[in-house]
Amino acid sequence: MNTNDILALFDAQERRTAVPPMYIREESDGVVRHVSRRPERLSNVVYSDLTAVTADAAIQAQINRFRTLERPRFTWQALHHDAPPDLKARLVDHGFVADEPETLLVLETADLPDDFPETWSVDVRRLTTVYEIADVVGVLTAVWDGDFTWLTTQFTDYLTHHPDFISLYAAYVNDEPASCAWSHFPTGSQFVGLWGGATLPAFRGWGLYSALVAARAAEARQRGARFLWVNANDNSRPILQQRGFRPFAVKQGFDWDERGEERGD
Repeated sequence: MNTNDILALFDAQERRTAVPPMYIREESDGVVRHVSRRPERLSNVVYSDLTAVTADAAIQAQINRFRTLERPRFTWQALHHDAPPDLKARLVDHGFVADEPETLLVLETADLPDDFPETWSVDVRRLTTVYEIADVVGVLTAVWDGDFTWLTTQFTDYLTHHPDFISLYAAYVNDEPASCAWSHFPTGSQFVGLWGGATLPAFRGWGLYSALVAARAAEARQRGARFLWVNANDNSRPILQQRGFRPFAVKQGFDWDERGEERGD
């Protein structure tokens, strides 16, 4: 398949139809929304197919919909090929705040070499119990200095009620968690999303991130997935491209925060 075919398949399976647990899918006016079942968590517009004539009304309709749901915050996930060409500018004109752009990278599992890459020297473990979630959240908290209580709740729900959807991994040094990552396996999709990839500063450059990519790639191939995909920042993109991932699109989030608007921020 060529790049355009794969990107069209990604739009169809990952953006238009797949929905993660703990979210409700809604579709109207050429827009697909994922509404969190937990009001305190962020909801998203994940796909849109608009025109220059319909875009402004559709954007305002999403704002109105989330107001009706009493969700003061949501993010519009836009890819560079989403129509109309000036969609991002229109979102900003409506009061959305642009996040830093990321690169959508894709790799076909059929192209994975058997030694992609060697992981024998890294202690990588797949975590399958709720007790082990603390190892992942501990790394994230240390790296990002944030409150990840919400992620503990989400991972607990996924492992307890949707174990086939998520795979949690951590890399250990001297039996202590030093890096973490996870994968999503949406029902009905040929794509597996790779998420996370946080490493404690003291252990960066040790190959832990690459080992976690390799472990998740091996599982995805074993489970019959056709593609791996990642939203990559400037740090991870070169590493992933060295492993065969190819850039397919620029992805950028646009945040709506009703509370910020009310504060005049």
